[in-house]
Amino acid sequence: EPVELPGDADILRALTAGVMEIAEITPAGTMAAIEKGAPLKIVASFMPGLPHVLFARKDIGSIGDLAGKPVAVSGVGALPHVIAQAILENHKVDVKKIDWVQLGGDPDRVRALVVGQAAATIASIEHEPIVKAAGGKILVVASRELPHWTRFTLITSEKVIKERPGDLVKALVAQAKGIRYAINPQNKGEIVRLMAKYAKREPKDVDWIYDWFLANKQFNPNGDVSAAALAWMQELNLKAGRQKVMLPVERVATWEFQKKMLAELGEVK
Repeated sequence: EPVELPGDADILRALTAGVMEIAEITPAGTMAAIEKGAPLKIVASFMPGLPHVLFARKDIGSIGDLAGKPVAVSGVGALPHVIAQAILENHKVDVKKIDWVQLGGDPDRVRALVVGQAAATIASIEHEPIVKAAGGKILVVASRELPHWTRFTLITSEKVIKERPGDLVKALVAQAKGIRYAINPQNKGEIVRLMAKYAKREPKDVDWIYDWFLANKQFNPNGDVSAAALAWMQELNLKAGRQKVMLPVERVATWEFQKKMLAELGEVK
């Protein structure tokens, strides 16, 4: 039975207490909790991609042009700030030379960009029509710029792994079937209608988002996550002070059940 909780901390507590058995959340919080002793493991990743882009004003020609300019974030240390920092560091831009402006959620930051209050901001791709209409542009697609960034992973408890391994495989099989159904172009119309219903928008307004998600590989029908990606995410944790030491990958993840899922369903090439 699907249950929505307001944040990763609540989900991690529920998993640790045995109130929930499996959850899909960011791996960063999970690995930080594991370091503190939480008996949890990452078992798969079906939605690894970041649906975020770096939007910029029309006068910004490159990442380097952002030095000394105002970049809007929701808060220092929050996701848009961390993504922006990682992108800037990739391009050897000193993040200390950025004027970080804290302006709330995606809609607020995009409005700030449109009116010229900010030179750039990280926001989800759905805001592209608003930015383009104002003459702005996409400077960078986060998932291409940061290929090791893993947005969501499926996690479970050591108790479930020990006591209900068969059910865990069934859960991964069900998730994989759902993802594979959703990314099949033959099912696009149905999925777009569901997207529109969930977002309370018209199907024509979200149709292009479906195409963008597929083109930018936001989904992983095989559910695997690389050890290199998990190590990279731990490095982000270390920089942010969320972890004290790098954990062995075997302590934070197991591929046993994802491999059994693939043995049953086959691999999507």
